[in-house]
Amino acid sequence: MRKALLLLLFMAGLGCVHLLTHDHYFIINYDSFYFHHMAKSIASVPHPPIIGSGLAYPISYLGKIIGLEAASLLISPLLGILTGLVLYWGVSKLYSTKIALLSIVCFIFAQIPRFVFLSGNLDRDGLHMLIMTAGILGMGIFLKTQQRRYLALTFASIPLLYLEWGWPALMQYLPVLVGICILSFNVRHYRKERTWLLLGLLALAIVVIGRLVLYLYWFKGTNISELVPLNLWSLIQYSTIAVPFFFGLKETLRTKFGEDDSTFPLAWVLSFLLMGCFASRLSIYAAVPACIIGGIGLQIMWEKRTVWKTVFVAGCLLFVGLSWVVPQNVKMPNDWHDALVWIRQNTPAESRVASWWDYGYWIKDVAERQPWGVNENEETDHEVASFYFAPSEEVARDIMLSHGWGYVIMSTRERHFLETIRSRAIPSAYITLTWDPFYEQVMDVNFTPELLTVSFRNESVVVLGY
Repeated sequence: MRKALLLLLFMAGLGCVHLLTHDHYFIINYDSFYFHHMAKSIASVPHPPIIGSGLAYPISYLGKIIGLEAASLLISPLLGILTGLVLYWGVSKLYSTKIALLSIVCFIFAQIPRFVFLSGNLDRDGLHMLIMTAGILGMGIFLKTQQRRYLALTFASIPLLYLEWGWPALMQYLPVLVGICILSFNVRHYRKERTWLLLGLLALAIVVIGRLVLYLYWFKGTNISELVPLNLWSLIQYSTIAVPFFFGLKETLRTKFGEDDSTFPLAWVLSFLLMGCFASRLSIYAAVPACIIGGIGLQIMWEKRTVWKTVFVAGCLLFVGLSWVVPQNVKMPNDWHDALVWIRQNTPAESRVASWWDYGYWIKDVAERQPWGVNENEETDHEVASFYFAPSEEVARDIMLSHGWGYVIMSTRERHFLETIRSRAIPSAYITLTWDPFYEQVMDVNFTPELLTVSFRNESVVVLGY
C-alpha cells in the first residue's frame, strides 16, 4: 500500500501543478457551477438539497479546513488518490500486490482518469468513480472469498451513490453488479459457449432497450455530446493503455472466473462500454476495470517479453516529461474571461446578459450578472438561436428589447455547433437560408451596427448592447 500511495502522490503532484497557477478557473460547466455554489450555501441554508448533491458536501467539508477555493481546486486530485488506493486494495485481494501496483501504473497512464482527476474539471465523475470502484470491487472479492463483510461494502455504496446522483447513479451501478453475478454463475456451472451466448443476448438487450428508452423518454434529439452513442473518440481515450490492455484481455479470455477471477474485470468493463452505446459519458467508468486488465497485461509483458521492459521504462519517463510540458488542462479561454470581467466592471448590476446556454454559468459566476439561460431549455434556446439567425439587425434588436436583454455575448466557439443553434431557431433542416445570419454579420470585424452597439470586442468574443 505504501508503494501505491507514494506513486499516486508523486504522479498526482506532477499532473496537478497547473491547477495552482493563477489563471486556472475550475468552473468549467454547469455542474461545476452548481456544486461550487451549493457548497458555499451549505453552511448558511438550513436544509440544503441532499439528493443529487454530487461534490457539494465534500467540497464544503474540505473547505472548512483549507478554504473553499483551495478545496474546489484540490478535491478532484484527492479523489483520484483515494480511487487509486481503493483500486490497489481491491486488486491485491483478487490477484496479487504486483498486479495491483501495475494496475495503478495503468491508472496513472490512462487518459480518462487523468482528465477526471487532474484536469481541474470540477464535476461529479471523480466521486462517482470512487464509490462505484469500492462497491464493485467488494462484490468481486465476495464472489472469490465468500466473506460477507466485503459484500457489506457493495451494499453501503448504494445509498451513497443515490445521495450523490440520485436514480441515474443506481441505473448505472446495479446492472453492473447483476452482469458480474450472471457471468460468475454461468462460468462456474455451465459451458463457456452458453456463457458467451447469454452475454451476447444481454448485450443486445441493454443496447436496444437502453437506446430506445433514452430516445423516447429522456434526451430525445439531444445535442449534448456526452449523451450521444459511443463513438470512436470515446474509445481513442483508452489508447494510452491499449497495448497492456490487449495482453490482459487475451489472458482473461483464456481463464475461468473460479481460477483467478480474470473474467471479473471483463464483465465490469463490458457493462459500462455497453451502457456507453446509448450514452457515451457512461463509457468513462470503464476506465478502472480497463486498468485492472491492463495491470494483468503488464505483468505478462514484464515476465515473458523482455523487449517490453524497455518500452515500459521509456513510456514511464516520457509520461513524467509530458506531465510537466503538456498537462491535461481544462480552463476558461482567456478571451472569454476578459469579456466577462469587462461586463462585471462596466455594466449595471441589474443587467440581464443573454448567450447560448453553455455560458450561462460563466456569466453568473464571473460577470456576476443574471444570465438569460444557465442550462439547456427549449424556450431560452429558441429565443437566443433566433437572435443568432435573425435576418437583420432590426429583428435582432426587437428580440433583445422584447426579453429585456441588456447585452448579448457571442464568440467564435459557436461556429463548432452552429448547425445545432440553427436547428433551435429554424426547426426544419430543409429550409434554405436566403439571408446572412446576424451572428455572421457580428463576427465580421468590419461590422458597424446602426441600431445596436458593439460594447466589447476581442479576437474571439463580442458583447452587443443597445
